[in-house]
Amino acid sequence: MATCLSDTTYRPLGTRHGRTESSELRYATENFILCIIGQNFLPGMLVWRYAPKVLHSMTNSTPISVPRAKGRPRAFDRDQALLQALAVFWRRGYEPASVAELCSAMGVSPPSLYAAFGNKAKLFLEAVAYYEATFWDATWERMDTEPDIVLAISEFFHTSASILTEPEAPCGCMVVLAAVNVSDDAGEVTATLKALRQEGRDYLQQRLDRAVEQGQLKPETNTRLLAAALNTLLEGMSLQAHDAASREDLQGIGATAVAMLSPSLSA
Repeated sequence: MATCLSDTTYRPLGTRHGRTESSELRYATENFILCIIGQNFLPGMLVWRYAPKVLHSMTNSTPISVPRAKGRPRAFDRDQALLQALAVFWRRGYEPASVAELCSAMGVSPPSLYAAFGNKAKLFLEAVAYYEATFWDATWERMDTEPDIVLAISEFFHTSASILTEPEAPCGCMVVLAAVNVSDDAGEVTATLKALRQEGRDYLQQRLDRAVEQGQLKPETNTRLLAAALNTLLEGMSLQAHDAASREDLQGIGATAVAMLSPSLSA
């Protein structure tokens, strides 16, 4: 262990005559610590003079506050991650899609996926909700607000053909396609998809009912069955899109929706 030298040999760098007590206390504190760890020699006189103050200062000083590192932001864009998850669910189906596949496509780790979405079922349902809101909500709204029933149905199916073949979205409606690979054990997923499919039929029937009230369709029109037939056509277009049908072919198929209306149109 290093032995402290006498005060006559203590010549700290920058020492001047007339040092204040506070500056000597600072020098003594620094050298006291270095002496303890064997890195320096402390003048004997300063040990006896300042040791009580040094020890008091060291034991009663305010702890140094070290700022905590801020939490790292999530390393993915949520909307983009949902689209990537949709692509996996579209390609594999809900049940066969594994968490590992989803993480790989989304560029996240399993803990990040669970932290962001909860579990695979909640991820799937949020992805489907995002898909509906992004690609379909405005199309349903336009059908509802178009005054002429023929134009409303014609434009709805024409636009649907474009959505179903949209490069930025999975080919085919996820609400239809996802239902193919969902077991009864996935109760929440099954119930949600069923409700969404029913919602589509309800929208169509409400629009047809209004057309009857406005005299555009005959009073005896069975709007429930006609809505179901139109919705079945839309679901068939989804399956065709999944099988790589062209946009032009789907638009041609969608055009038959107007032909389905013809017998019910008022003269």
